[in-house]
Amino acid sequence: MTRLGGTTGTASSLAPAGAPAAAIGCAGLTLGGVLLFLTSRRARSLLAACTRRE
Repeated sequence: MTRLGGTTGTASSLAPAGAPAAAIGCAGLTLGGVLLFLTSRRARSLLAACTRRE
């Protein structure tokens, strides 16, 4: 848990002044989830299947 807590300090210092901590945490989770999805093998095959022309 400390590892996740340590990354929000940098994000909160770069965020707008009135941004709540929950919004910063949600943004980090969303970005991390998208990056994990895009780097997975299934995602690449899914995207290839969706963009393939028949």
